[in-house]
Amino acid sequence: MIGKNRSQIEPGADSNFITFEQMSIIANSQRLWMQLAIWIRDLSYTVFRDSERKAITFNRLYQGVTMDFYNMISIFYGNEIAQQFLNLFSNFILNLWNVMESLNENNQKAINTNTVQLYQSANVFAQFFSRINLYWDEAQWKSLLYQYIRMKIDNALAIAAKDFEREAVVFDRIQNLAILMGNYMARGIIARNLPWNDEEAANQVASGSLDYFTYIFGSLCPKEQTIS
Repeated sequence: MIGKNRSQIEPGADSNFITFEQMSIIANSQRLWMQLAIWIRDLSYTVFRDSERKAITFNRLYQGVTMDFYNMISIFYGNEIAQQFLNLFSNFILNLWNVMESLNENNQKAINTNTVQLYQSANVFAQFFSRINLYWDEAQWKSLLYQYIRMKIDNALAIAAKDFEREAVVFDRIQNLAILMGNYMARGIIARNLPWNDEEAANQVASGSLDYFTYIFGSLCPKEQTIS
C-alpha cells in the first residue's frame, strides 16, 4: 500500500509501506526509460526506412528525451551532476546512432569502431552511476546497458531486414528491460534519500549484504536480473 508517513517508520518495519513520493519516482523513472526505448526504435525506422524524418526524430531524442532525464537527475543531485549525466547520456545515444548509420551503410570497419565506442560509453556511464550513488552497482548498470545495446542492435537489424515480426518480439523485450532499468534507477534514488536511523542497516544495503528494496518491493526492484 501507499503510506503518508514513511519517514516515521523504521527501515524494514513494513515491507508493504512506501510513500506516494517514492511511487512517483518509480513511475517517472519507468516512463523515462520507456520513452527512450520508443524514440530509439523510431530513430531506427528513420535510419533504415524513413530518412525524411531522421533529423526531427534524432533531435527529439537527443535534445528532448535527454533533457527529461536531466530534469529528473537535477532534482536529486543538482545541476552540476545532472549536466555530467546529460553529457554521458548524450554521448551514449550518439554512439548508438552511429552504429545504426554504419549498419545502414554496411560499412564493416565503421560498424566495428562504432560498436566498440558504444560499449566504452556504456562502461563510463556505469562508472558514473556507481560514483554518484552507492546504491547503484557498476556491474549491474553495465549488465543492464550491455543488454540494452544488444537488444537495440538486434532490433535495428530486424528493421533493416524487414523482419517486422521479429522486430516486434525484440521490442517487447526492450520494453521489459526499460521497466527494469527504470525500477533500478528509482531504487537507488529512493535508497539514497531515505532517512536512515540505522547506520548499520544503511551500510549493509550499500554493500549488498542486505537487499532492502527487494524486501520492500518484492519482485519490483530485484538486485540482479537479466531479460532473456
